[in-house]
Amino acid sequence: YAVTLLDEATGWLEEPLIKTKDQSFAKFVAWHSECYTQHGVRIKRVHSDRGGEFLGADFTTFLGANGIRRTLTVHDTPEQNGYAERAHRTIFNTARTLLIASGLPPFLWGEAHRHAVFVYNHSPRKFLDYRSPYELRTKGGYGPPFIGYLRAWGSRVLVKNDSTDKLGPRASEGRYVG
Repeated sequence: YAVTLLDEATGWLEEPLIKTKDQSFAKFVAWHSECYTQHGVRIKRVHSDRGGEFLGADFTTFLGANGIRRTLTVHDTPEQNGYAERAHRTIFNTARTLLIASGLPPFLWGEAHRHAVFVYNHSPRKFLDYRSPYELRTKGGYGPPFIGYLRAWGSRVLVKNDSTDKLGPRASEGRYVG
């Protein structure tokens, strides 16, 4: 699973991977702490669907203790989560495309997913006046993101071997996954 955490002010997307949905609360708490500690941002409102992972007693208590308001979608109306649903769909379509284009096995979906989120956060968005979430998150202090070092996910790479054999190969072929 992946939890979609989207800051609608900056467009910054976090989609931490989890094994079970009950881990969603811990990921949200960690994200909440990072937003405040690293960026000085206080979360004022959480908007979510009516998934059980967002309605638990721990989650409700945490929101109340931190003065965070909760709004919920109407039952069976994912369109009320517009930005988050669209971002989630974009990320999974990108991850699926990366896996198919590279020919790598499906168990690497998490690595493809992480790469897709990185590209999403460093690409301009229309709803942000063609600026990237990265630019808004760093308050433009670093300018547009530099991604010249980024390689195509799943591309062939050479991996250095620390072989002690003088005449043995010094590298073997691998695939770039992150």
